[in-house]
Amino acid sequence: MSKNLQTGTVNNPDFWDHIYQNERPRWDIGHATPVFAEWLAHRNQLGTGSIAVLGCGTGHDAALFSQHGFDVTAVDFAESPLQSLQKNYPGIRTLQKDIFKLHESHNEAFDFVLEYTCFCAIDPIRRDEYVQIVHTILKPGGYLIGLFFPLDERPDGPPFTVRYDDVDRHFSSKFTSLLDEIPTHSVPKRREKERFVIYQKKH
Repeated sequence: MSKNLQTGTVNNPDFWDHIYQNERPRWDIGHATPVFAEWLAHRNQLGTGSIAVLGCGTGHDAALFSQHGFDVTAVDFAESPLQSLQKNYPGIRTLQKDIFKLHESHNEAFDFVLEYTCFCAIDPIRRDEYVQIVHTILKPGGYLIGLFFPLDERPDGPPFTVRYDDVDRHFSSKFTSLLDEIPTHSVPKRREKERFVIYQKKH
């Protein structure tokens, strides 16, 4: 990916479609995220419900949560990854939409939101806007399940650097932290570069 990428291009679905059509995206590990798989299998005390998977890509994590009983809506504004998702996981509900417009149609619609490699892919100046969208589409008392990456410095993006303290700064006013850890089940290249959190909507 270009070292001189202008962040504005990440706001255009054509930018992402081009990547999916011409190369294997670096963020797509080819299977469900082990951190989520471990949590769902052994530590989930929140139950199941409706969940929005934001920036779902080709849908490996959406399928994982569906297999564990969640009512999944997989959201992406690029067409190409959703086509792959529908081919590989035909039972998953998909929605091609800009996540920043979800409030128009999905106000307080979900019990859960799943975050992984979406927060780091959006234009960094829109991160507070992202938090507001998550807050708006969650039902009262709803949960954000998030794996934030990359914690190391990335001068160019996407993915754009997610500093450890930045997560708190953006989310603390609207969410209460229930879990916060550096996971032990990350894929090798991302080990100690990810932060696993569960936040509950405050009000």
